[in-house]
Amino acid sequence: MDRMVEQPDGEVSWDELAASVGRKKWIIFCISILVSVSCFGVSRFVPKTYHGMVTMAPATDVPGSGHSGSLGAVASQLSGLTSLMGLSANSGSGMKEVSIATLQSELLIDKYIRENDLLPILYSKDWDQAEKKWKVSGSKVPTVWLGGQYFMRDVLKVVENAKTGLVTLTISWSDPKLAAQWANGLVAMTNEYLRSKAVAESDRNIRFLGGEIAKTNVVVLQQSLYSLMEQEIEKQMLALGNDEYALKVVDPAVEPERPWAPKPLLWGVSGFFIGLFFSLAIVIALADWGRGRVRA
Repeated sequence: MDRMVEQPDGEVSWDELAASVGRKKWIIFCISILVSVSCFGVSRFVPKTYHGMVTMAPATDVPGSGHSGSLGAVASQLSGLTSLMGLSANSGSGMKEVSIATLQSELLIDKYIRENDLLPILYSKDWDQAEKKWKVSGSKVPTVWLGGQYFMRDVLKVVENAKTGLVTLTISWSDPKLAAQWANGLVAMTNEYLRSKAVAESDRNIRFLGGEIAKTNVVVLQQSLYSLMEQEIEKQMLALGNDEYALKVVDPAVEPERPWAPKPLLWGVSGFFIGLFFSLAIVIALADWGRGRVRA
């Protein structure tokens, strides 16, 4: 009954392959289980990675930046002046994009690494904790730029949900406490950086408007300039009084109790199918090789 009809081209038939697999099914099963258990065991020794995650709602407008009603008319009348100042009727547009870009910018990451002295942590293998000095010397000593590139490539991830508009910042690191701390710290630094920048710009605009007011005696023009100055003062006050100026934190990062990776169960299941695939391939190859020897 096991005898199969030989294929015209001399290849092993599907029935013959099925019979070979059936005869060696326990060997295939044992190999698959062995690989599965091995992968599961290896996963217990792989360094764990934890995720510190912050969910934010980026500001879509700069507080107090929108022109409406009579103020919009004033701005349109002074379009040349407001352009010179860096203002426009849509000066708040793009705030969301600016916030997200700043959050993952090289400038901000390098600043965070420098201010928090993260290089010895990022490159702990090259750092002598007891002596408080680098084990390497010369050009091999890590720089802030190198640390920033590594951080942006392997540690930081920023994803925007197109449906909800919410942005999630994820820090992947071996220490769960640091993962949460860095995630929250980066968001806080981004807010502070953009808030300080907005206050500085308002200061500049207010000084500029004050100078223009002093140069003219035209009442209508003075009123228009005072309206623009009032807007800048309002924007500055709102920025100074709002810690979450650009990114409103919806869900701050907390210290995770379980690692994100590796997942032993997933490794075990993947190992089973890997073992199954390779054991089947070996059985088929041996069946074909054995049949070739018989024909010879």
